[in-house]
Amino acid sequence: MNTRPAGKSPTAGKFLATGLLVTLTIVGCSTGGPTTPARYVASLENTATTGADAASIQYVGLQSCRSCHLGKAATFSATGMGRSFGPMEAGMIRADFVDNNTFVDETGGLHYTMTERDGQYFQRESLLDGQSRPYNVVEHRLIYWVGSNHHSRGYVLEREGRLFQAPVCWYPQTEAWDFCPGFDKHNEHFVRETSQSCVFCHNAVMVAEEGERNRFREPIPHGIDCERCHGPGSLHADRWSDGDHTPDGGVDPSIVHPRRLDATGRNEICYQCHLGDARATERVSRHGSQLADYRPGTPLLDVMVPFRYRQPTEWDFGLSAQADRMLLSRCFTESAGRLECVTCHDPHVTTYDADRPQDLFQRRCLSCHELESCLADPAARAATEPLADDCVQCHMRRAEPDDQRFTEFTDHWIRTNIDVKVKDHRTEFDIEPVFPDSFATLSAGEQAYHEARALFLLADEAPGSQRMAMHERAEVLFAKTLDEGLESRDVHFFRGKNMFNIGRFDDAEPSLRRALELAPSDPEASLTLGQIVLARGDHDEASDLFGDILATDPTHVGALAEAGRVDFARGRRDAAMRRFEQAASLEPESADLQVNWGMVLAADGQWEVAAERAESAVLLAPNSTETWSFYVNVMREMGRESAMRQGQNRLEALRR
Repeated sequence: MNTRPAGKSPTAGKFLATGLLVTLTIVGCSTGGPTTPARYVASLENTATTGADAASIQYVGLQSCRSCHLGKAATFSATGMGRSFGPMEAGMIRADFVDNNTFVDETGGLHYTMTERDGQYFQRESLLDGQSRPYNVVEHRLIYWVGSNHHSRGYVLEREGRLFQAPVCWYPQTEAWDFCPGFDKHNEHFVRETSQSCVFCHNAVMVAEEGERNRFREPIPHGIDCERCHGPGSLHADRWSDGDHTPDGGVDPSIVHPRRLDATGRNEICYQCHLGDARATERVSRHGSQLADYRPGTPLLDVMVPFRYRQPTEWDFGLSAQADRMLLSRCFTESAGRLECVTCHDPHVTTYDADRPQDLFQRRCLSCHELESCLADPAARAATEPLADDCVQCHMRRAEPDDQRFTEFTDHWIRTNIDVKVKDHRTEFDIEPVFPDSFATLSAGEQAYHEARALFLLADEAPGSQRMAMHERAEVLFAKTLDEGLESRDVHFFRGKNMFNIGRFDDAEPSLRRALELAPSDPEASLTLGQIVLARGDHDEASDLFGDILATDPTHVGALAEAGRVDFARGRRDAAMRRFEQAASLEPESADLQVNWGMVLAADGQWEVAAERAESAVLLAPNSTETWSFYVNVMREMGRESAMRQGQNRLEALRR
């Protein structure tokens, strides 16, 4: 993503920011394959009889399950999870690539066209000049679809083996194309990475290549599968393929059976992906863990600590907030665990099943409630269609989520009155742990640390008037973490990043230096500290810090770009050009790197090559005033009047 830190960035000035700093400072996202924790083994019933250990239990994929579980596999394949990801093949497209196949971004002036040619599917982005002729045209082949098409369907493209999300999605409820979630607010065009955190809830296990964020090992699975809820299945598959076992209806110790877990354990399986209101909840990873490390039957707290704003909003809810909203419901808080996700949902059967009884959900409600006790107006109850006295229609609001347009979702906050007429706004920004009982089992230092990180992360999406206060509260909690005796590289690094992101570099520096004392040559701490010392003109130390990173990882794009800035500041243009050329070859989708490289070329008088970089930059970021400013300056220097005027017109349109 091209997000820049809040406050004055150390990368501001002669060069643009690299655009990679936030992405490269994510901690705890290992790029190897998912590992099976020992606690997962302990969660299997009577596993001791199998002689298994954690390392021996691997993911095997849907095909290994299908051969024995044909019925379940058939119905599951029709669910939203079973149809969550797949290749662009005829029969699964579910969108109009022929007639109703265009979308115009009226704000940015961008035109999108979706087409099919010879069995392949494409998305094209362009601008129109004063004579309605297209220019700045970019087209990519779409290779995967994402989403069940109940509410929307997105698309994935491939560039040099790496996966990116296309900016325009298909919305079946309105039968129209429009921006995918998030692109309407910040259009990343065709360079939003399809990272492991993105695909986790849209597909079965995808393993990133070593050192990569969005390049995955083949084969790529096609949809969420059985192992998301039952855990890795190699032990189970081996048990039933050796010919020595016959099903007898007894407990199978080789696989997790969610029905044999307690209610919390079953719900936590769903919480993997359905607890995460994008604007109200933050899931903080535990040290050394990522969400992909979760295994059914083990505590979710092993891999993450979720927080939420203490004040909920009645109107706004997120598309992945089913659990967040259910947890607010009295049906959940006052039922002593009787209400679970599976009370109403069978994960093996689609909610949209044509054979589903109309009164299915009503019967679920009436397992606890009585119709006679309902205080709603009898006429209103009788008017619900197609079923009279439909509890869901009266007590579960349907509306457009705040992070997903053009489609209605069911708000899972079950409440007496769902007639919310006016959009309410959050006025308080205090946070609390989503699961206070499990949170209380952490030490005081761990509690302070995870709350500090949650504030730090939530501040990015908070109103501008609240961000500074949230960062300040995070600083107090990081200090408390250390006072409680919890010291680690992570504590100091994130404390430093918290101050860095609000421009308090002097306060950030001691924490980053301490992080490096605890973890010498740590690339994230070295990069951030290097930016700080470079901003104050200390070229020698900045060079050493970036050099330390490159000595270990010569392909670290952020370090290459920053080292290039140091070289240029020292007058070493040839060295700077080599750095930026290498960085841009590794991340060719970065417009900022193209501009930085082009600026060095221009300073060296290499205008033809600088023009190539400018043209690449505006193709990658056609909504960026920075890229178009550079483009205009280069075209002016080269005497390309027509191109310069076209660039000036685009700049004026963006600045209106």
